[in-house]
Amino acid sequence: MKIIIEKPLSLFDAVQVLSPDSSKTTIRSWIKEGRICVDNEVRTDQKDIVCTGQTVRLGMRKPKSDTLDILYEDKDIVIVNKPSGMLSVSTNFEKKSCVHGFLKERYKNKVYVIHRLDQETSGVIVFALNEKAYAFLKEELKMRLVSREYLAIVEGIIEKKGTWECNLTEDSSYRVHASLDPAHGVKAKTHYEIVGHGKDFSVLKVHLETGKKNQIRVQASFFGHPILGDAKYGSSRKFLHIALHAKKLSFVHPRTKKLVTFTVEPPPFMQKFFEHNHLSITD
Repeated sequence: MKIIIEKPLSLFDAVQVLSPDSSKTTIRSWIKEGRICVDNEVRTDQKDIVCTGQTVRLGMRKPKSDTLDILYEDKDIVIVNKPSGMLSVSTNFEKKSCVHGFLKERYKNKVYVIHRLDQETSGVIVFALNEKAYAFLKEELKMRLVSREYLAIVEGIIEKKGTWECNLTEDSSYRVHASLDPAHGVKAKTHYEIVGHGKDFSVLKVHLETGKKNQIRVQASFFGHPILGDAKYGSSRKFLHIALHAKKLSFVHPRTKKLVTFTVEPPPFMQKFFEHNHLSITD
């Protein structure tokens, strides 16, 4: 949300023009939290004067620094351990704080999106910090040279490793549907193996061959084993978050051309579940 100021105003008054329906308390909090930018410069003094022709913009709420775990960064890429509940990238319908927005604020520059994780999925994700690295990594992704491994807890017992293969489509309500009809939707393929189980659940190591929206969640449900906590796609089990974690990411580095691998352990709520059920989940 932004406006171009038509006459000199205090920063407070300019934000009132920007958002006339907001309370004075809300406007003061926006300014104090550093969410107001004038010509892309953060302003935190409500008495500052904004001149004619300057642009005032409301930025996204910044995540607290301790909620975003940066695993690695260099001139080309940044690797983040995304927490459950945070968006990878903001959408037209969800303007909450997101990893992409946090990184743009951190680097004060353009940050390029390579792939995404669902809001409720935790784990490792990569962003590019320049156009050359972006083009290289997107081509790797297109050629299926990026290895993505997830850890999932699903309902029911799965006895042996296998592959989920079906077609996926998205409806007008942004819900993804699966079908075995090859003429219906886009092909999606997921490989899985069992790394643990209990009396009514299985723990899977999952590898994406394709990477479609909600792919693992939809396919797990479609083939009879919804992910714990995933009420959207049929889970009957309540859980703190969806029990899906992006554990490992491997790709060729755009500058060094060497294979790099980043691994993050599952979040505490999944680890507690394993401990409670006396499971030791290893590579």
